[in-house]
Amino acid sequence: MFITTNVKLARKRLLRFRAAFLEVRPYNCFAVVTFDAAATSHVQQIDLDGVTMDHYIFGVDAVDTLGYPNKGAARPFNLIPGNSDLITLIFRKLQPQFRHYWFLEDDVEYTGDPACLFGDLNKRPGDLLATHLVPGYDEWVYASMRRTPGCDPDDNWLIFLPFYRVSADALDIIDAYYHKGWDGHHENTWATILIHAVRAVVDIGGQGDYVAEADRNKHYFGHVNDRFDKNGSFGTLHIRLWPGRRKNVLWHPVKPFEAWARQRKKRFISQCHWIWASFRKI
Repeated sequence: MFITTNVKLARKRLLRFRAAFLEVRPYNCFAVVTFDAAATSHVQQIDLDGVTMDHYIFGVDAVDTLGYPNKGAARPFNLIPGNSDLITLIFRKLQPQFRHYWFLEDDVEYTGDPACLFGDLNKRPGDLLATHLVPGYDEWVYASMRRTPGCDPDDNWLIFLPFYRVSADALDIIDAYYHKGWDGHHENTWATILIHAVRAVVDIGGQGDYVAEADRNKHYFGHVNDRFDKNGSFGTLHIRLWPGRRKNVLWHPVKPFEAWARQRKKRFISQCHWIWASFRKI
């Protein structure tokens, strides 16, 4: 699933990742997915430079079909923060025949041949392959969103999810926990649920404590003792117009100019508000 809010702006990157994904396994299914809260869910055919593919449009009506008592149940519904996983769970319900599901946001870039990336990860065991696996902590900005009725896990976990591969079995487990009333930001709930259910969660790179030695800085690079700040090539705060020069590395977020300028303006205003609030406390 290639997730985008603007197919035209993402066209070049979309086609590049699609070609690479189908090169690894020609019988793979590649779909474009957009969430639009104002839309009625449907599937349409789109043509990009002579390439025809399915474009799934999900609205709030698709979220309602999941039937979770807490997760995604608040109205008005907001995909952000923490509900992007519902896109994958909806897609799983519509297309249940696959063994694994891949998720790729449109601001993820790879400075190398994506077919090599997909080919390497395709061989890897694990129920969830993603980035920045770390233990959860109370100071994390969305920690208070977590709800675990009927269960008090000894620990909780965080994992970053703009790009991942997840097994069908793992999605069904997450679906079952959500039906039991679990709730929270998906970067907290997914890793916590799967580790609680004794499933394999794999960090594919970086320098975290839970990265295999052979994978250190392999697919993305990070900093030692970074907790969930996600400094390095694959994070949140450093918005880029272009990926870095280091080869064979995942980068995030890499935005087109319009989105980059909008995000920079939003962050500047947020910083001004924080400075003004701090000044008023003096």
